[in-house]
Amino acid sequence: MLPGGTAAGSYTIQAVYNPSPNFSGSSDNTHTLTVNKAGQSINFSINPPGSAAYGSTFTVAATGGGSGNAVTFSSSGACSNAGATFTMTASTGICSAIANQQGNSNYSPGQATMTVNAFKAVLTVNEIGRAHV
Repeated sequence: MLPGGTAAGSYTIQAVYNPSPNFSGSSDNTHTLTVNKAGQSINFSINPPGSAAYGSTFTVAATGGGSGNAVTFSSSGACSNAGATFTMTASTGICSAIANQQGNSNYSPGQATMTVNAFKAVLTVNEIGRAHV
C-alpha cells in the first residue's frame, strides 16, 4: 500500500526479509512500480439548453477535477463561444459545448461535452404606425 499523496511516476521497490526457521531469506531483486496519473471529472454546474435558436446565446459553467487548473470552454458544430458564452451560428445541426481542464504532474487532462440542437429562429413582424380607415 502506497502512502496517500504519492505522486505519479515510476518507483524502484525492493522487499527484503530475513530468513527464519520456517522460511528462506529473500533475494535482493528490485522491481519498478508505476503510479499512473489519476483521471479527473469535469461537471457542468450550469447546463446548456437542450435546443437553441440561430443567433441566440447561452452561458454555461463547470467545475473541475483535482489538478486545480481552470476549466476553459471550447465549441464545435453549430455554435461558437467566447469563454463560457456560446452563440448559435447555424439554424440546423448540433452544437457541442465542451469544458476542458488541463492536467498536471499527477492528473490527466479532463473533458466533458454537452450538446445543443440548433433550430431556426422565428421571425415576428409587428405592424407599426399604419393608419386604419
